[in-house]
Amino acid sequence: MSSAEIVFVNAAIQNRDFSIDEKPEKVVGILAAQALNHLQGNDVDVHCWNNVGLFDSQQSESADYRLAIKYNSDFAKHIVGPGNKETVVLSDDQNVFTEWAIPTINSMISSGSVYIEEADFHHCFSCDTTIAELAVDIDDCKSCNSSSQIKTTTELGMFTNTPDDRGLLLPENLVINQINIRQERSSLMQIPPRLLLSRTRSIGVPLESFGLENHKLDPRLGIGLLAIFAASNLGYGSVGIVQSISTLNRVAPYLRSALPNPRLVDLPGYLFAFHSLVRPQLLDNAVVSPSLIALYALGQRNDITSTQKIFEEISKLERCVTALDKVAPLTETDRSSPRLPRNLSHIVATTAKDIGKLLEEVKHGRTPSQETLSEIDSARTFAQRILDLSVQ
Repeated sequence: MSSAEIVFVNAAIQNRDFSIDEKPEKVVGILAAQALNHLQGNDVDVHCWNNVGLFDSQQSESADYRLAIKYNSDFAKHIVGPGNKETVVLSDDQNVFTEWAIPTINSMISSGSVYIEEADFHHCFSCDTTIAELAVDIDDCKSCNSSSQIKTTTELGMFTNTPDDRGLLLPENLVINQINIRQERSSLMQIPPRLLLSRTRSIGVPLESFGLENHKLDPRLGIGLLAIFAASNLGYGSVGIVQSISTLNRVAPYLRSALPNPRLVDLPGYLFAFHSLVRPQLLDNAVVSPSLIALYALGQRNDITSTQKIFEEISKLERCVTALDKVAPLTETDRSSPRLPRNLSHIVATTAKDIGKLLEEVKHGRTPSQETLSEIDSARTFAQRILDLSVQ
């Protein structure tokens, strides 16, 4: 897959009342996607935010104000593209996304992966919220915390069926990076036979045109669709959705069930890249950049608690580049890098191995061929892109 075919975006972050300076770990997905875009040679970064959800009514300020606070923080300089790089900020309540999402939902209904039918629901008459299907055990309403006014109603709902083989909710060929998510894959086996896609929300993609008055699209599907919208809007053939391992089951089951074959409805395809959590104190240090930490987290199962390993990886790569510069100057050959990057450890190991083989070819005074020089330039350029991340 060439660099022109895929763009990486973060799975939308809930836009709650917080400053990125206080919780920089919240934007590791943005940083990781930014790093992957840089390695691919993409000239754009995409930031996705989730404004739709029950949490919205609990916030003290508007969604726009909350987002402004985040981009006014000191840490925001790490997530805004440097130089001429374009930064696109998207949220799941924007009109432009709604205008795209409604015909997309209609296509999913036409394909049969999404359908509308009557069902019995738990309904809270205290705040007029439809909570869940009757088959789901409900103790209280998450919207108003009431338990005394929950009664049964029969109404229309929008649904998608999960595949009988739950392994299809996250097949290995849809995960870009090498990371152990066996436990999370096992948890997907507990996903119910069908998922409710229509929700009582104050904001979001409206479903009135489908006969569902006062209902909006479930944000868990909206988050996945927002990533696909970003790729479509920017002209990419695929999107890599970057998110933490801990939130894996909030997007994949909904997107894979409702839109299993996006190409059939002329939409960009999607892949996933998962990262571990990062201790927030590590993201504010003078030794390793937040982008490199995020890239490293793409290959780790456990929380990142130290930057020593990352420092060692980068030092190794710097030595490789220095060795290359000594044996072969930069030429004007093709410097494209077709391989899809996975995580920092994998990238450094693979690049160092490639460089080692190339160095062997030019030892003992042998004159490198034009093909070898081209490979050297490609390896050097790719390695330099990684080192560039250390100064962002």
